[in-house]
Amino acid sequence: MLGVGAAVILLALVDGAPQARFVGPLDGSTVNGTVEIRGATSGTSQVAAVKVRIDADKWFNATDTSENRTWLEWTASWDSTTVSDGPHEITVSAWDSEGQGPETTVKVQVANPPWVRILSPSDKTIAAGTVTIAGEAGDPSALGKVDLIQVSIDPPLGTAVWQNATRTGPGWSQWSFTWDTASVGTDGWHVVAVRAFDGELYSKPSVNAYYLGDAPFAEILYPTLAPPETVHGIVLVNGIAGDADRVQLVGVRLDGGAWNNATDTSSAGSWSTWAYQWDSRLFSEGEHALCAQAWDGSKYSDVVCGVVYINNEWAYPPTVEIANPAEGETLQDTKLLYGYAGGTSGVRLVEVQFDSGDWERALGTGRTDVWSTWAFEWDTTTVANGNHKVCARSFDGSLYSGLACVTVRVQNDGVNDGSSSDALQAAGLPPWIAGIVAMLEYAGYLPVFVVPVVGVIIVLLRSHKFSGQ
Repeated sequence: MLGVGAAVILLALVDGAPQARFVGPLDGSTVNGTVEIRGATSGTSQVAAVKVRIDADKWFNATDTSENRTWLEWTASWDSTTVSDGPHEITVSAWDSEGQGPETTVKVQVANPPWVRILSPSDKTIAAGTVTIAGEAGDPSALGKVDLIQVSIDPPLGTAVWQNATRTGPGWSQWSFTWDTASVGTDGWHVVAVRAFDGELYSKPSVNAYYLGDAPFAEILYPTLAPPETVHGIVLVNGIAGDADRVQLVGVRLDGGAWNNATDTSSAGSWSTWAYQWDSRLFSEGEHALCAQAWDGSKYSDVVCGVVYINNEWAYPPTVEIANPAEGETLQDTKLLYGYAGGTSGVRLVEVQFDSGDWERALGTGRTDVWSTWAFEWDTTTVANGNHKVCARSFDGSLYSGLACVTVRVQNDGVNDGSSSDALQAAGLPPWIAGIVAMLEYAGYLPVFVVPVVGVIIVLLRSHKFSGQ
């Protein structure tokens, strides 16, 4: 009977121990990159921690993601590139106040493919004659290596012809490929695709496009034309252009209207990048044709066009708020103005304005959304004492918010703001008299004149209430 009781007690203890189990990855899964390990716990005791181990390595802590902090749900991240490709074990265990619970293990297959990049020539540029395509490659897995780099020109889907590149660095860390552009036979855009192979896995191809021909080219990058994009407000149309010699101008046209000159935004005056500001609010709602064309001084490029949709009816402007200073607050010296901004299309800029001056850029101070909070340092000594209007506005790239404004009073010592107390000090009267007049002014009285009588100074005042002010 004692033996049976002991067995029952032992069974109860085992049943109460915390048990961690996997939700993902599942046993037999293939994983790569950063792996999210997710799971849950069960048992009657309070879980204190869940830990994870890869193969026979050290335990590391998981994170409790349950709402009530009971470890009913947990997660952990594992960088699978720290191990070699192949089979590996993930083990999890829960701990309570009594110690470690039972372990649960899943087996996974790590398969991190190699990577490859084209470094030159740059994407979306002119190519002519014999071109040397060069790049770099590597394998992220521990002990991984690249065995081969291959290149395909204009690869058809599923039937690409791959040609071996030349290794120019140790372990294919650098490579090159010589391309005779005359072999493609036609002018226009052509695609160069490159892939790496590590003996088991191929990389995702790296793809660049190059333009062959004597005429210039132009491309619209934003708004996207395939699929068509819906825009509103002010739209910054932008794109790229190129020529064997030099592009001298890019034009933009809406529907069948006149061509409008874009702005060269490249650093070398090459028109490799360009932009055009378009106010879509001047056009009707719905479908419109957006076109661009480059000119090199003698030849025009083909006209590139696409469809965009305008929807200003449901476009909501961003918002802005001044949190500090408050309405009517008195300021002096340097003051930090700050507030909040937001919008369904995000916020790209917050500006502040003092009285009727120029708009000045604030500083975005948000952590994840940069302009969710903003700040601006204002040196109040640069303005006269007295009332000043401070306004803020936000911009989402297309629309400005309404204005958020407060009126504040600036009062810096030693600065003449035109008040009666300042006038009395300027006239040589004692500061204590000027101070009394200042307090009376604040209470709503205005001085009329000052009369000196045998060493006594009499200040006559009138009330705002009786003056009609």
